[in-house]
Formats: sequence, structure tokens, C-alpha cells
Amino acid sequence: MFRSKWWRFVPFLPLVVLLCGVNVYADAGNIFHSPIDAVVSTLLSGYPAYVESRNLPERELCYRYICRMSDDIECIILGGSTAKTVSSFDVGEAKFANLGETNGRIDDAIALLGVLRSLGKHKHIKRIIFTPQEWYFSRLMFEQDDNEAEREALMPYTNYMMNVIDGKDTSDVNIPEISFTANSSLLDITFSLAYFQANISYITGSYVFSGNRFGIMNDQYEGHYYMPDGSRVYGKNWRERDEHRIIRFADKDILDREQILRYVGHIDTEQLNLFAKLVEYLLARGITVELYLCPISPALWDKLDPNKYPFFTELEDCMLKLAEKYSLRVIGSYNPYKVGITNADYKDTRHIHRESTSKYFNFKPVVND
Repeated sequence: MFRSKWWRFVPFLPLVVLLCGVNVYADAGNIFHSPIDAVVSTLLSGYPAYVESRNLPERELCYRYICRMSDDIECIILGGSTAKTVSSFDVGEAKFANLGETNGRIDDAIALLGVLRSLGKHKHIKRIIFTPQEWYFSRLMFEQDDNEAEREALMPYTNYMMNVIDGKDTSDVNIPEISFTANSSLLDITFSLAYFQANISYITGSYVFSGNRFGIMNDQYEGHYYMPDGSRVYGKNWRERDEHRIIRFADKDILDREQILRYVGHIDTEQLNLFAKLVEYLLARGITVELYLCPISPALWDKLDPNKYPFFTELEDCMLKLAEKYSLRVIGSYNPYKVGITNADYKDTRHIHRESTSKYFNFKPVVND
């Protein structure tokens, strides 16, 4: 009876073994073999590092980076992926850390400020540059939580920092070491067909089996890589994209249901008030707060009729009013024509090349005569 019931599954065992083996070994998402600690060690040793897989979980990367960086950092940048190309050279600060994160939100910024404060890494910070994008103030985007597990892991720091901002006693708070991967999900990932498909694409497009999951940047590597200050340089293929490709990307973005959520709707008042409260807290402690409004590519901006897609027009108006109220420096504009930037300066419709960041935006400290 046992044999008659189970023998039919035997022919499928090799497929199951292949599925699990590829998912665990190739591991395009860096779930089973995370190189984050090794990458952080490389960066803080003064060397640029690449990762031969998809982007690392950036909230965990920022957390590990903060835990091990020096205590004398004086300037940081917070925000979404559009902040990642800003370097220490751009801001004119040697003691600088780029803590931008893909899809960065206000609660992400508050969490990282909580990590900095709880570890005593905040004492010398005198400048904070925010890069407020759609994830900060769009309720539609805010409800799309693609990084729920990472944000949940950092929630103790978010709550801790909110208590600090609200003036509550946090002297006895002790946040234990946090985990970014739920063990209960590892089994699901091991047997995941979707993850298998992602790993097959990863294997056919890289040299994962050479063992080079990460390394110190060299002349032969042509992909994205991180600089020691945490900023990012886009890969060779991305840097060589011409204006016509950016225009084609814009055509696709305007038709993509998920992408278009970035541009419709209106500013969420609750999140705007929270950001204003955060700014007030930082200013009260003598920290200079600056706003970097990273422009959209001209190709995409031309397609965003403000009557149909009002979000970024409203966002710029809100940021300028906030800047006027609190005397904040504003760098850039969401409108590319105000900046003079071209489609050729982008790797896609929204992310600017590192060289173009240095060319169009002056982050250097303002010197008062």
C-alpha cells in the first residue's frame, strides 16, 4: 500500500533536488549566501566593491554599514535610489555616508536615524541631505510595500526614534541584534518555482559558478558597484545608454500600471506633516537640513500632463514652501528643464548617472562671508 501510494512521486525527486539546489546555490537574491558583511568590510577598508547578483537588500546594507562605520561622520544623505549617486566629492565632505535606499520612505529615514542615535554615531553629524521622492509622500506608493520584511526588521529603530522625536524617555531602551530574514520563509524560498526562474536567468547571465559572488572593483568588471562612502556607480552598459533608449523607456513607463502610480494622486498630508516634524527636530539640534529634488528625465516629464499627473508639480510646490518656512537649502528641481539636464544624463527615466550628478548639482557647503 505504501509503495502504491508514493512510488508515483519518485520520478519527480530529481526535479525537486534540482529546484532546491539551484535556489540555494545560485541564490540571485542573496538570501542563503548574503555577502553584505563582506561588502561592508570592503567598503569600510577603503575599496569599492561589486556584487555579482541583484542589488543587495539596501536597508540591511545601510544598517550593517552604520554599525561598523566610524563615529565621526559629519554629513549623510537619506532618501530613495535617486540619492545613491551622490558622493563625498559632490557634497564636499570627507566624512560622508550615503544611506540612500531603493524606494526609501520617511519611516526608512527615521529608522536609520534611530540606528545612528542608538549606536552613538549621530554625535558629529551636522548636515543631512534628504532626497524626498514619491515614496515619501504618495499614499498609493506608500501602500505598495515591496520591502516589508526589511522595514519590519528595522521597526524597533523606527519606534525608538519616533519616541525620541516626541520627547519621550528612551534611556532604558535596549534594541537587540535584529534579523532581516524570517526563518519561516526560507523553506518557501527553497521550493519556490519563481525564485528558480529568477536564478536560471541569473546563471545564464553571469559567472556565479566561478565563485565571484562579490569582489573588490577592478578594470574587468563592468556592472554596478558601490564606493567606500556607500554611493553607487552604474554599470558600463547603463552608462552607455543613449537618449533614444531613455525616450523608449519613458513610453513604457507611461503605460505601466505600477509605474504610473508614482505620478497620479496628490500629496499625503499625514506624511508631509511627519516630514515637517522630523525637520523641526533636526533643526532644533543645530543640524543643517537640505533638500535634493532629483529631476525626472525630460522624456518622461514631457509625458506627464500636470492635469492628469499632478504629483510631482504638487510635491515641488510643497517642498519649496517647506524650505521657505524653515529656511532650508534646495538643490535641484523635479522639473528637468529648470536644471538643464538632458535625457543622455540618465540610466533610465529617473536615475541620473554619477558623472551627471556632479555636473548639474552643487552640494558643496554654503560658506557665509
